[in-house]
Amino acid sequence: METFSLQWQTPLWLIFLAAPWLLQRWRKRHFVQKSLLQFADQKLWPWLTTDYTVVKKSSPSIWIAAWSLGIIALAGPFVMTNQDTSTVRTGVDIVVIVDISPSMQVTDTPPSRLARSKLELSDFIQTLKGDRIALITFSANAYPVLPLTFDYNTFLYFTNALEPSLVTKKGSNLGQALIEAEKLLNQGGKNGRAIILLSDGEIHNQAALEVGQNNQQSPLFILGMGTQSGGPIPDQSGRFIRQNQELVISRLQPEKLLSLTQPENYISLKNDDSDWQTLMKNLRQQTETNYYPTQVMTNKIELFPWLLSISLLLFLYQGMRRFNSILPLILLPVLSATPNPSHANVWQEQQAHSALENGNYPQAIQYYQTIGTYNGYMGLGAAYYRQQKWQESIHAYQQAFELADTNDQRAHSSFNEANALAKQQQFEKAQTAYQRALHWKKNYKEAILNLNLIKTLLPLRGNSNKETQPSPQNRLAETGSIDPTLIGEEEMAQQERLTKAEQQMNALNAPPNPLLKYRFLEHDKQSMTTSKENPW
Repeated sequence: METFSLQWQTPLWLIFLAAPWLLQRWRKRHFVQKSLLQFADQKLWPWLTTDYTVVKKSSPSIWIAAWSLGIIALAGPFVMTNQDTSTVRTGVDIVVIVDISPSMQVTDTPPSRLARSKLELSDFIQTLKGDRIALITFSANAYPVLPLTFDYNTFLYFTNALEPSLVTKKGSNLGQALIEAEKLLNQGGKNGRAIILLSDGEIHNQAALEVGQNNQQSPLFILGMGTQSGGPIPDQSGRFIRQNQELVISRLQPEKLLSLTQPENYISLKNDDSDWQTLMKNLRQQTETNYYPTQVMTNKIELFPWLLSISLLLFLYQGMRRFNSILPLILLPVLSATPNPSHANVWQEQQAHSALENGNYPQAIQYYQTIGTYNGYMGLGAAYYRQQKWQESIHAYQQAFELADTNDQRAHSSFNEANALAKQQQFEKAQTAYQRALHWKKNYKEAILNLNLIKTLLPLRGNSNKETQPSPQNRLAETGSIDPTLIGEEEMAQQERLTKAEQQMNALNAPPNPLLKYRFLEHDKQSMTTSKENPW
């Protein structure tokens, strides 16, 4: 069911609707009659005037209508449509669990396991189709961060704020995180439910994990973060953690993670989006589809371009009928100021945006290709981006940049172009595009963060395809200690630089951190489920 309501931006203009009636009344009484009375008595007018029908029966309806439409247009009318989409929105309730234990700071998956988790969750958001998502994080305790919501931007906002420094006790209490996830899913009250875990599998409290598994009712899907060759663990000061004077090496624990779920539900990290495609395909096959309560979608439809156009046409028509009228001369400057062409595409933009939000990317592309505006090319770039057609997406964002009218528009188009270039692993060009975005918008935090990520990845690009072979000492245990002399000084220096770069990036994205730190501290005070503290 769809409802409509008419609203006004500046309704005070409507006062002038009475002006033509008052003017017509004054003109009839004082101007015409006064002029004719100078020549003859009113009774003689039918015999003395050749255009008496005009004097007696002339109707001002056309110019009054033109005036009225013009005033109504100036008042800024628009229609708000409220559409009930209760039968359209379907999806699954998904709780995302992110590991923020110190081992997630290891840089074996640049720039770090945790930073890479944040980037992966940005790709995860692109795969959603009306699903509700929640966020939980854990270290020595588990912390609900965000309840089930359709607000994906808020989800990413809090995801980017997650850091090991938010918690006072370090550890890996995954069992309690699973219990908290089930609580959130039970509050949602839906049958279609799932849990997604991003972790390296460094789990030290096996007893707590077993308790969590016993309470688990929803299917668990895991994205393993890290590599089996591993790396040293930095602490909050940037130094590497040591145990008994020996460097601690953290590695991905695939065996532990596989023991938590079905083999097909464990996905190792990939350099493209195939990991999420496989994971979400399995998730949708194993979960029911939820039909959510009524959601009202609101659209705003501007009416002034059409009213103004009709008004100008009527004024022009009336002026042509009365060739001696000066009205056309008055209207010439007004007629030269045509409405913004973007309003002519309002219907196409709405159709294209609707197709994009519903995941119908080919149809969205068809609609956006007919809209030669900034918004049209931005939407076209987004549709290609979601189809992983990076080159087409880059070209669309470049076209949007050429059509941009403001500095913000130039910054946003450059930022999106850089993201697509980074997806193609064209890091040098991506760096240039991010710098261009910052030229137009100085405090563009997302661009600053991504630029730092790119600067961190560029020195590693030459070694990205080389597999680090662990020494025999490193194979002694999945998580153990090694002699620091077995790691070259150059590699150690490189890892130290990565750690510093990661700390700089963390500082750029910290607005919600004080709030989360306070919430986590209060949660610890009220909770009795904190596991034994572990340095990593």
